[in-house]
Amino acid sequence: MSNTVSLDIVMNEIDSLFNQKQYAEVVAAVSLVESQMMQSIDDHRLSALEVIKGFSQLYLEKRDEAILTFENALNLNPESSQACVGLGETFYLQGMDSNAKLMYELAVKLDGENAGARQGLVKINTINSNTFLNDTKKNTCRTMPVGTIHFKNDVQSERNNVIPTAIKEEYPNVTSAPRNYSSMSVEGATLFETELKKLFKVIRPKTIIETGTYLGQGTSTIIWKALQEFGITADFTTIEVNPKHNSIAKSYFFANNMNIRAELGLTIPRKNIPSVDQINEEFVRNKEYEGIYYDHKENERTQLYFAETDFNVPENLLYTTMARHKFKPDFVLLDSAGHMGFLEFEYFMSLIQG
Repeated sequence: MSNTVSLDIVMNEIDSLFNQKQYAEVVAAVSLVESQMMQSIDDHRLSALEVIKGFSQLYLEKRDEAILTFENALNLNPESSQACVGLGETFYLQGMDSNAKLMYELAVKLDGENAGARQGLVKINTINSNTFLNDTKKNTCRTMPVGTIHFKNDVQSERNNVIPTAIKEEYPNVTSAPRNYSSMSVEGATLFETELKKLFKVIRPKTIIETGTYLGQGTSTIIWKALQEFGITADFTTIEVNPKHNSIAKSYFFANNMNIRAELGLTIPRKNIPSVDQINEEFVRNKEYEGIYYDHKENERTQLYFAETDFNVPENLLYTTMARHKFKPDFVLLDSAGHMGFLEFEYFMSLIQG
């Protein structure tokens, strides 16, 4: 009980800092709480903290950081309406209206009483209906609406005010040109995109497989954009094990007219998935390599790694997808998180032909 009380006090202080518009202090405080009190914070509270951190980063004009923060909040709590609103606001400020609309719609679906989500939809629909506004005008007058945006608490606990109840200050005007696509996990101008385009220009792949779709707005979108740029028509399959992430990705692909086959399931046979004891032995107690970054803290890594694949979904999709391409796909990106990457690589190498 003492830990709960202590955490509530800290969260109240963070709320106070946010309402005082001390956004840099909020970001620092949340980061400190996450580093020192991680074990005592459940995922819903941690997600709520990430949301307030993300909005603070938006006020500080750190939009790329905000995207990653809201994405993490949604990963911790896929039912967080507020995380969806945060992503919607970020995409709106970057001029990516279709992406913003999708996130606002998801936010409303998760919480029909979220006024911020409803207000965001009205904002986007109004912009889209004002055809007399040219592109430059539309992208230089984007601000948060003046007034109150309701934050319904995502935390199911005895505490009722983890998230501030209102945001009233406008964002500064946006003067930079919008991006043409969304990249939640991978910044558009990365070396990955540059090198991918060089490769696609030469090999012009017709069959593509990606693992680890997540929300579909990272590498999946970069691959799709490269295909469109070079006029390549490809059979593009991406595989995700988490049902909620797969659903979000499918909605995103549909909203953006992206012809990507988004499959749900395990990439490898279920029998190849390591047990909790095996994960603990290989990735915590006796790590094979030193100097390599491992996801998560050691005291939580085992359970989090195991949870990444602990879903009642179809299995062995890498095999079935490879078989559809006669085990000779033109391009494969193995991008699953945590311990799955190397397992997928070993399995892929046993399947590839030619």
